[in-house]
Amino acid sequence: MIQVLQLDYTNATQFPVLTYLTNYTPVLMPLQSKKSSEHIRSENEFLLKKYYAMKKPLNLSQLRTASITSSTNSELQRENNKITFFVDHFKVYSPLEVDQFKIRYNQIGFRNNSTAQIDDTHRRDLLHDAQQPQHNEEENEHHVSLNNNTLQEHSRLYSVPLHLNEINEKDSYLKYYSKLLTVELKDMSILQRHNLWEPVISSNFTDLLVKNNDLISNREGLAPKPECPLFISGLDYIPKAYDNYSGSSLILALFSEYKLPSLMYQCSIEFNGQLYIFGGLSACYRNDDEIPNMSDFYVDPIANLPPPLSHEVINNPIMINNPHLYVISINSQHLSRPEIWGHIPPPLLCMTASKLTERHIVFYGGFEIKTEVSCDTNGKYYLKKSSLLNNTFYILDTVTFKFSKVEVIAQPNQFVTYPTFSPRFGHMQVSIENFKNKPYNNHNTHSHNNSIDRPNIEESNVNNNNDNSNLTDHTDSNSSIGSISKNGTTSSSSYSTGVSTILIFGGYRQTGEDKYEAMNDMWELDIPIVVRGKKSYYKFADTVTAIKIPIDHENGNWPSPRAFFAYSIPDTCLLCSSSLETRLLERLKKDFCIDSEPVEHSNTRVLFGNVNNRSNDSENKNNKNNRQLIKESSLKRGSCLLDPRMNNTASPLLVFGHQQHPQKKNGYGDKSVLVLHGGSNNNKVFGDMWWFNIETKIWSKIDTHAKTEKDELIPIEMKLVGHTMVDTNFMSINIGGLTQEDVNELYKTNNEDTYSGSQETPHIKGLGHSIMNVFDLNTQCLQNCVIATENNELVLKKDDPDSKIDSILCLGSSSLQCNGTVVMIGGVVARRSNLQKLYLRGVVLEFILPSMSLAG
Repeated sequence: MIQVLQLDYTNATQFPVLTYLTNYTPVLMPLQSKKSSEHIRSENEFLLKKYYAMKKPLNLSQLRTASITSSTNSELQRENNKITFFVDHFKVYSPLEVDQFKIRYNQIGFRNNSTAQIDDTHRRDLLHDAQQPQHNEEENEHHVSLNNNTLQEHSRLYSVPLHLNEINEKDSYLKYYSKLLTVELKDMSILQRHNLWEPVISSNFTDLLVKNNDLISNREGLAPKPECPLFISGLDYIPKAYDNYSGSSLILALFSEYKLPSLMYQCSIEFNGQLYIFGGLSACYRNDDEIPNMSDFYVDPIANLPPPLSHEVINNPIMINNPHLYVISINSQHLSRPEIWGHIPPPLLCMTASKLTERHIVFYGGFEIKTEVSCDTNGKYYLKKSSLLNNTFYILDTVTFKFSKVEVIAQPNQFVTYPTFSPRFGHMQVSIENFKNKPYNNHNTHSHNNSIDRPNIEESNVNNNNDNSNLTDHTDSNSSIGSISKNGTTSSSSYSTGVSTILIFGGYRQTGEDKYEAMNDMWELDIPIVVRGKKSYYKFADTVTAIKIPIDHENGNWPSPRAFFAYSIPDTCLLCSSSLETRLLERLKKDFCIDSEPVEHSNTRVLFGNVNNRSNDSENKNNKNNRQLIKESSLKRGSCLLDPRMNNTASPLLVFGHQQHPQKKNGYGDKSVLVLHGGSNNNKVFGDMWWFNIETKIWSKIDTHAKTEKDELIPIEMKLVGHTMVDTNFMSINIGGLTQEDVNELYKTNNEDTYSGSQETPHIKGLGHSIMNVFDLNTQCLQNCVIATENNELVLKKDDPDSKIDSILCLGSSSLQCNGTVVMIGGVVARRSNLQKLYLRGVVLEFILPSMSLAG
């Protein structure tokens, strides 16, 4: 024990208690488990003390300066393994063990609906009842009659599960699960992987998530209609204009042996139709009645956390690091937790990831929460928290689940001899695939021409570069145009080498203890390949060179320093303004020609002799009209893609230096623009939109607009930080985030300059409060709302006055687009009427986007 002399700490009871808004509960529960909630709460408190006792005081001599969190010291690795060992003993991380022999001997049953959050003493055995219903009618009545006081208490806290209200409604899953017992199972994990976790909702939020007419009365109180998964009204989340086929939002039920913990500030990526989730923080308890007593913990918190990082979440002792990798298949609704090995990164917050190959994911950035723990003779734990930023790339092989790490070296240039590639968090990371590689640039210090088996390049380049004549051809000669994938991955032919080039922009760096500075530097990195094998196997080099893209100081076309902005690369061409008719005419002009030669001099013969031929004058006149039509249509290609009423707005055709004609086809195809929106520099929130031309590497600011009640367009800046962006066609969907008003209230700022607006973009009350804010990238106009004037101030009015889309604030979550749907994972939510009260979101929320859109 260490005697603490200076008790300059805050008692953990001063932190708010984070209860669940939505949570998962298992359908099958072992009946032999007789632990009460009090017992589990005491057990969680004991494990939490052991968890912090394993964290040794920080010893900087054991860590490397270049990358603090990437040290390979064996002692630190053993320490991390011990911490992971205690983390796995928490109920929230332990698997749900179900034994087939206990099932057959009537020792496992279904969890009761009204006692979904109660201790394990109240369980209903329905498996044996379903198999022998004629002998157990009286026993069924006995199981239903539970303690009324217990039912009333927990019905007040939680709504009942969504689809298992009666016995006959469990028959489908019962029959499905019983089929697994017809064969001899040698591996019990097969049985556990088919456990069903159903979502439950706190009764405090049923007024927002479920409409009153969707509630039915039963003997256990009000409950949603028996549907699984829960269908939430799509009108409250997806605007009507984008919901032509009644698209809906739903909470997924999951099959897994593990419970999905409630995660915050985790790293998530969609990869080959699956969701990979790593890092972040999670609560150390499964349910609200298992929250441990925190009176013995005192915290010296991390100060000056920038938005959207929450002081109440990151410094709360009940929030522990998530050391596991979770993989979710949306199609099968299955959750797995594979065993990872190799150079496993520490549990990092706000880390980013992007696709490197068809088999590999690359992770970068983020910060680790280090905790120095001291304990006095009275059993009080004193936790001093600090943040350590990561500056190492980690590559995950999704076949073997092996991590490998790559260190970063900044390349010198003519202005800086020893440049610094600063570790960061809250940054942008996208990967650009090189389907057709070009020779290495002369300034690239990593030259592996002899060891890398690279795709072939254009014939013209091969003839001019003898060094590349021995390269193996892995692609078609016509594969000059690449493709774009979700999570910020596009194709390229202008970058130098490797499978993918990584672009890094912005984020926060650490300038001192609890001091963070926003950046706007941009880097490109090309991870070299050492060995290439079959089935997309690659072995990457241990180091990578970071090349800085020069900032355009002369023209000022560069985003200001910022972090936690939203970004995406749309799947559609933003630099081409031609309409569908124009593009069809262009294809006709390209693939066909008009024969103006007279019929009598033509080498062709008439197929239908009985049809009167047109005169030469008529034919020449028609040909002239056709040529004039094609000529007029080609002139339209230089027209502005904005609405004619927005002539004073910068056109995306003009922002990259192409003033008269759209961008020609290149190695990117039509997908060569990265869209960036919002972000913040500490407490100052931005609302501007920027487009980055990946081909020319030029930033340009794009004006955004909204409609008024008179159908006029006014310029706006929707200030958001901590939101995410996904796209469908020309629609950019911004999900979640904090507005400037939210930041002022949560972070106690009083600077009026940060939210008062300007003459060009006045302040609009309620702008950005919706969970989903949709921009049409063709017109840069905000959809599904109008701007009105009330009491001499501009107010945002929704098209649907009954919509509750702006009633909830969410932060710390991750939103991804997967198989045509948008998936939201984790985070915390709060009512806008009370932003200080935060709730945990412990489920996967899926938004089913419509296949067509009238607004698009």
